Amino acid sequence: MQIIDYKSSYKESVRAVCLATASERARTQATHRAFTFDMYCDEYLDHEIALILEDGGVAHGYVLCAPDFDDWVQHARPYHERIRSLGPAYVDRLAREIDTYRRHKDRYPAHLHIDIEPGLTGGGWGGKLIETLTDRLKAQNVPGLMLGVSADNTAAIRFYERHDFKRIEGDELSLLMGRDL
Repeated sequence: MQIIDYKSSYKESVRAVCLATASERARTQATHRAFTFDMYCDEYLDHEIALILEDGGVAHGYVLCAPDFDDWVQHARPYHERIRSLGPAYVDRLAREIDTYRRHKDRYPAHLHIDIEPGLTGGGWGGKLIETLTDRLKAQNVPGLMLGVSADNTAAIRFYERHDFKRIEGDELSLLMGRDL
């Protein structure tokens, strides 16, 4: 396994990892799958930083990152328009996520999404992906990085805390965590 910069030839295997680690709804409902790809995957592959965990020409994990909130809002506009066409529940979720990131963009202008195929977690690759990304962001003078995580995902929360992320805000459903760089 190695960490490399994303290339378009990996798009389908990155999307497969995204789907394998997504909710059951994303795997079984076409509308929710479209939301998941537009919200958490494709825009980052097309416009942002994308590092993949690669072996044998296949992506087995990734970290996707928008290094600047304001740029991300502009790049993501067509993806967000597609999300808005999916219905009110998706419009509300998109608005909540954007509002949350917006509130913290001055201290944490970057945000990330990370996923590794089931069965490959626990081997240190997630930490290597995070540290490779943070080294790149530090070189670009990005002051901070944030992410959202389900409040009941205690293993992920512990992982992020081991990598210097602190809880910024949250409720019974989700947490926002940040790391100063």
